[in-house]
Amino acid sequence: MHANDLGRLYATAFGIVLFAWDTTKKPLLKTMLFFTIGIVCAALFLTFSRAAIISLVIIGAIYLMSRRNVKTLLAAFVGIPIALVLMPGAIWYRLGMGVEEGATGMSAGRVSDIWEPLLPQLVDKPFFGHGLQSVLWAPAMRMGEMFEVTHPHSAYLGALIDFGVVGALLLIAFWFTVWKGLRRLAKDPELAPHQRGFFEGAAASLIAFMAAGFVGSSLTPVPEQAFLWLAIGMMFGVQAKRLLASDLARRMGRKA
Repeated sequence: MHANDLGRLYATAFGIVLFAWDTTKKPLLKTMLFFTIGIVCAALFLTFSRAAIISLVIIGAIYLMSRRNVKTLLAAFVGIPIALVLMPGAIWYRLGMGVEEGATGMSAGRVSDIWEPLLPQLVDKPFFGHGLQSVLWAPAMRMGEMFEVTHPHSAYLGALIDFGVVGALLLIAFWFTVWKGLRRLAKDPELAPHQRGFFEGAAASLIAFMAAGFVGSSLTPVPEQAFLWLAIGMMFGVQAKRLLASDLARRMGRKA
């Protein structure tokens, strides 16, 4: 996995663990999750991925907006400036890399050497696209007019090129449905507090992942979505368990 992909993986893990840590009432679990947050953050910063760092900021902002109490806001007011001051110079250098070169420099060449050469692909087959990983046989790739890459470095551009407008909208609709399901379980009173926090963190991580998708990853399954798919599987598991319990109760009622 590329460092950017690892960064996205760690960012989703951070969101899930952060919200689970905040909501759990179990001292041992809370302590373990606290140290896990530290390890995940260290691993994320070591990737030097700007998209991952921005994802972490987005998740942190969602957390603060959802926990608008004096204690949390005071901790953020004190802790964030300290963290910014103590942040290594290498991180600041990485965040500012390419700023003086405009959009091309900030995007590490994505704009001029990947996205612009691929634009004709969008017009060629706009509705249903060219098929999976079609960037590999795109005219710009075959003619050497772009970077030699295996994906367009934008989840949304990749979806449009591979699946067209129709497929891209279906993929976005799927992720939106997943987000709604995660949010529903995050507010479910029948679940334990740490379970609600797990799903709330997964929903926040999904928002950050979709935001970072403008400059990388994919809307189709990829390794950096591993923790998101874990949450999706648990979401479907909870829903299926309840459907089975409801069906069993209905059958027992008929027999009675």
